[in-house]
Amino acid sequence: MSGDRFSYQDLRVYGDMIRSISLAEDVAAKWDRVHAITDHFTRASEGALVCLAEACRARSLGPRNESIGHCMGSILECAACFDVAACKSLCPQKECREIKQKFCSVFRQLHGLRKSWQAEGGRQVREGHAEYGEMYVFNHERLDAYQLALDVNRRITSLQLLDRLPRSDFRRIDEAATSIVLNIAEGNGRFSHMDHSRFAEIANRSNTKLAARIEICAIRGGIAQDAAAELNHLLVRVDQMTARLADAWRNQR
Repeated sequence: MSGDRFSYQDLRVYGDMIRSISLAEDVAAKWDRVHAITDHFTRASEGALVCLAEACRARSLGPRNESIGHCMGSILECAACFDVAACKSLCPQKECREIKQKFCSVFRQLHGLRKSWQAEGGRQVREGHAEYGEMYVFNHERLDAYQLALDVNRRITSLQLLDRLPRSDFRRIDEAATSIVLNIAEGNGRFSHMDHSRFAEIANRSNTKLAARIEICAIRGGIAQDAAAELNHLLVRVDQMTARLADAWRNQR
């Protein structure tokens, strides 16, 4: 802390993060709270700011790296929430893409900040200019597992379950479907293979829960049997992909 400001408040990335979150919040404020992304986005956006502050407060490289990793994961989660929002037609594709581009810029700056800390042994809070690859969108969007998880969300949206199920039943299905997407995104952006594997495992577990809940819903007549069978086919593929991701990252430890 210097003068009347905390060190993180002088960072360019802090200002950009505030502006990106404010823009995104204006859009997210229109979402019905029954959608899991509403709560996820609120927690992730708050978490990103808190973790950046914690990273700058830390006095050694280890705690700084841990906090900045959580911060970057939260930014990935924020962006993935808007992918899910686009699948649900809660936000126009163009607007979602513009918001994601702003989060992508924030993520690159955080990556540069982390690299500068690595180079200096964590002694100073100084922003670097490292690039997070050459990308227009996030790297996790290139994963087949991620795109298939979005297809699952589109398929569920097409079934119009919110109109046919009690809100509590819809929320349990929606929470599991959302978790698959967000955990694939966050896991791919982490720096350790152990974290990669852990988040892929969580996505795989959420996928299994979703499959079971869809089956229960079909038994109770909330989803037609043929629609449930088609969705189950997609979920089997997601299960196989996320399991392979978890195994691949686990074996690289």
